Amino acid sequence: MKNKTLFRVFLSSSLGTILEWYDFSLFAFLTPLLAIHFFPQEDKFTGFILIYAIFAIGFFVRPIGAALFGHMGDRIGRKKTLIVSILLMAIPTFLIGLLPTYQQIGIWAPLLLILLRLCQGLSVGGESTGALLFVIESGDYKNRGFLGASIWAVVGVGMLLGSFAASIAISYSHYSWSWRVPFLLGIITGIVGYFVRKRTPETILFQNAVQQGKLLKFPLYQGITEHKITLLRIIGIYALSAMITYLIFVFMPTYAANIIGLPLSSVSIISTIGLACVTILVPVGGYISDLIGRKKSLLWPACGFLLMSYPLFVLITQGTLQSFIIAEGVFILLAGWFQGSISTAVIEQLPTSVRFSVSAVGFNIAYSIFGGTAPIVASYLVKLTNNNAAPGLYLSCGALFAVLVIVSKMRETRHLSLA
Repeated sequence: MKNKTLFRVFLSSSLGTILEWYDFSLFAFLTPLLAIHFFPQEDKFTGFILIYAIFAIGFFVRPIGAALFGHMGDRIGRKKTLIVSILLMAIPTFLIGLLPTYQQIGIWAPLLLILLRLCQGLSVGGESTGALLFVIESGDYKNRGFLGASIWAVVGVGMLLGSFAASIAISYSHYSWSWRVPFLLGIITGIVGYFVRKRTPETILFQNAVQQGKLLKFPLYQGITEHKITLLRIIGIYALSAMITYLIFVFMPTYAANIIGLPLSSVSIISTIGLACVTILVPVGGYISDLIGRKKSLLWPACGFLLMSYPLFVLITQGTLQSFIIAEGVFILLAGWFQGSISTAVIEQLPTSVRFSVSAVGFNIAYSIFGGTAPIVASYLVKLTNNNAAPGLYLSCGALFAVLVIVSKMRETRHLSLA
């Protein structure tokens, strides 16, 4: 593929992913304001619990969205599917900004919010994998790792934009309408994403599959039945990825502040800087996988997590910012390498006819089970064992499982031509 066309494909995928994750993450960043406007204020704690439950709904329906969009992507094409996914995210996001509050229509307000959050969850279930496929199937084998990792990295950019928009809305929360503005801007993401993706060509590999009559009638069913071992491997590898994301970058500030006793403001700043560093390091990890191979680029950092997670959490329990920064720094280096290698390595394990379906379902099952539950499990282990470093043992167990998956006949695919 010519460089100009590949750049257009990359721009389409990355821009769409940034905008979609901006929309999806807004809900998380604006939960304090949403709890006020969508639940009665007689019991504020219950309101916060319920709004976080609605937030979680978006994760639990992701595997359903993965199955739906995976089927579409393998049947009608990557391009059309990604156009639908970004509209399914942008329109509900815009409508959230128009919803009446609990004070205006009572119980119907949170019920409508749940419905729109379900739509968002379905959309994001297909977006991440679809964008990766769009780029990887359009690139040369020599830089597939770097291209796939770069798409993975821009998810962080979208979340940072969502955080920025939400922080402005919260700073103007004395205006009752301030929370609506970031959601209403979602319609812009839909319009921009639609026209950018509309002008982008379908991937060469999918076009070849159409011409050669290789499309399947039920790609998800056939993909699961014929590639069940590969699907289990994908879930096992992404399980560690999900635990890394939610333990090190989502749970860590709360853990360091509430359990270890470090200043929340300081650890939050350090964690935000860490997330920005990982966003930069992930493409580096993908580039390394292009040089030394997918298996080594997954196995070595996974072994690093296996051997070092518990000692690093023990270091954090020393209760100083210096020890926290050192531990976080090591975690960031390992995370950048592993997360940068994973996406292309997984996608290369599957044929074009079922690649979208199987990889999307595996990714979203792993993130729904092992990502969304990681903070709860880690907190429970601390209480159960009376050991503040217990989350490190949990992360080591996830790493051990990933190591076993990687060494158990996982193919090296760096030089293989995708088909």
